[in-house]
Formats: sequence, structure tokens, C-alpha cells
Amino acid sequence: MHLATDITGLSFKHRTGIGRILEELLVRWIAQMEAGRSLITRMTLLSAVPPTSEWSKRAEESRNVALRFSHSPSHYVWRQTSLGRMARRCGADLLYVHEPIAPLVCSVPLVCTVNDFFFRDIPENEPWHILWIYRLIAPPTIRRSAALACISRHTLDRLTHYFPAARLKARLIYPGCGFARFQENEKTCAIRDDLRRRHALPTAFALFAGVATLRKNIARIFEALARLRDEGFHLPLVIFGPPSPYAQECARRWNIAPIHTGYLSDEEIAALYRMAAVLVFPSISEGFGFPIVEAMAAGTPVVTASTTATGEIAGDAAHLVNPFSVEEIAAGVRKCVEDTAYASELVRRGRERALLFDWDRAAAQMVDLFGEALRGTILSHE
Repeated sequence: MHLATDITGLSFKHRTGIGRILEELLVRWIAQMEAGRSLITRMTLLSAVPPTSEWSKRAEESRNVALRFSHSPSHYVWRQTSLGRMARRCGADLLYVHEPIAPLVCSVPLVCTVNDFFFRDIPENEPWHILWIYRLIAPPTIRRSAALACISRHTLDRLTHYFPAARLKARLIYPGCGFARFQENEKTCAIRDDLRRRHALPTAFALFAGVATLRKNIARIFEALARLRDEGFHLPLVIFGPPSPYAQECARRWNIAPIHTGYLSDEEIAALYRMAAVLVFPSISEGFGFPIVEAMAAGTPVVTASTTATGEIAGDAAHLVNPFSVEEIAAGVRKCVEDTAYASELVRRGRERALLFDWDRAAAQMVDLFGEALRGTILSHE
């Protein structure tokens, strides 16, 4: 099978969760293909912009990987005007896109990953242009895809709700975690000391990971920590991720001065998870929730929402709360910090649960889905 895929997102300076899924899968698909142990025999990587040196090198070193790119000012425009044509011209048997935004006109069979339905479930959180693009392009992409991969049962359920006919061609394929990346190694102490020095990190702190938006429930996190402070329990908040005017507004409202680290390297993120007393991640809506399994892999107790995908991913290995209850969020944070026996049990369960999310398994399941799509057998499955 000749697989074409859009790798434009891998050229962005800061990787999103969706981009991380694509990268982890590609690395494994290429390795399996080169070893002659895959249904995929050839890959063409397509991009709206010149790829990074890393992916250029991968293409150069592999006899079965080709790279084709444009110089488009807009990724979304390029997908409609060029991606389908480039996939057809390279002779691909299948085109894979890692979100349901594919060319509206394309003769190559399509498989896509459905990550979430924020554009339907919580539209007030999305920028207007992203909302417009998803509302226009996602429905026809979902309808004409030969097969769909959903990254959580919650996402699969939302797909079934909005597009009942698509359920028969959809599969639940959990992403991995990268467990080994979050373990102690010879570089850990130096990275940890450097982080503490650069950002003046306290000995104990609550950690929030990601973009601090309405959907991430950052306002209630600030309110919960403010209530704890007023009760005499002071726990500083550390936020890693891009700057957020919304978080700054919340900080002023609740008179809390969080420590913003900005973007960090993978090694620094792993170290920061291990340093945190607790991860606070009570999102209103998630398609998966990478910070949950990453904190678990790092041995950090997690407070997260019992709703949407977060409760599903966390299982019984986190302190689950009603995301709309400031009282529950505050109580969960305090219990995870003060009750050491409880926190230790969550850490034990968390490490076990994080191991369930395996990138090798996800990559193999995706290739199986590609095969079903090409053979036209996916509709015969329950």
C-alpha cells in the first residue's frame, strides 16, 4: 500500500496534541515499513510548507519515503487546492489526514482521525475562523471517509450522535503515552535544577498543562486555589504552554500570580511533571487529554474532570471532580497534596494506567484500519 499523508503540522515550531499523534505514528509506520513488516510499502509525505530538517533527513535516508511540499500561506487553503491533487499525482492508494479537514474534492480514498467535536459541543471556545472551517469541511470529510479513527470512546460517542451513519466505519484507537520519556534518567537532576532556577519554582506547586482557555476551565482552577489560600492552604500555580490573555484576566480577578514557563522542551516538560505536587486538569471538554496520562507516567497525582474523555482516560487512577464545582476542584487538590497515602495510591494506579496507552499498538491498529478501508471490509464490523 502506498500511503500519502499531510505532515504540515510537523513544521510548526510548537507541536499540538494532534501533531504529536501524527509524529508518533509516522515514526513507527516508517520503521515497520523499512523492516518489511507492514502493509505500507511506500509513503509520500505532503506539506503546505517546507518541512523541518528532521523530516527532510528521514525522507532522504529512506528508499521508500518521498517528500513533496509547496509554499502555501494557508494550510487550510492548501488542503483544498493542492493536497488531493498531490496525493493523486504521487500514485497514493490512500490519503490519511490526522483531523477531519480533508480536500472536498479528491479521487484518492480517505482515512481520517476524529479527535473531538469542540466545534459542535463548545463553539464559544473556538476562534471564529477555525469554527467556520470545521463547520464547513468536517461534515463532508467524515461522510466520505472510507474509515475513521476516534481517539477516545467519548469522541466515538459524539461522532455517533452527530453522524449516526459514520459509526459503522469508525474505530476506537487510543493514542499512546510515551511512558519511558517521563521516567528519571541521568539528565533529570540537571534539567530539574535548571527549571527551578530559571522560573523560581517553589518546592510544591499545582501544575496546569496546555492552553489556558475557557474549555480548559482555567477560571475555576484559579477560583479553587484562591479559596484554598483563603482557608490558609497556599499552593502556587505553575502553567506551561502559550501565553493566555484569558489566564491573565483570571489571575487579576482572583489575585493569584501564577508562574508561566512558556513553551518547554519535551525533557523539560517531563521534569516539570515530576516536580509538581499535583496536576490540575478539570477540563470542561476533551477529546483525549494528554496531560492526564503524561502526569501519571511521571508519577504525579491528577485531579481531572469525571466528564467527557478525561474521566474515561483517567479511570480510577485520578481524583475525579465535577468540572463545574469549584468546591470539588479545591477539595481534590487539597486531598492529593495533604493525604500522602491517597496520593501514593493514585501514583501507583496512574503508572499502571499510563502503560495501557501504547504508541506501537496505536500504530498497528491504524495500519489495520487502512487495510480494512482499502479492502472495503470495514462496514462488515460491529
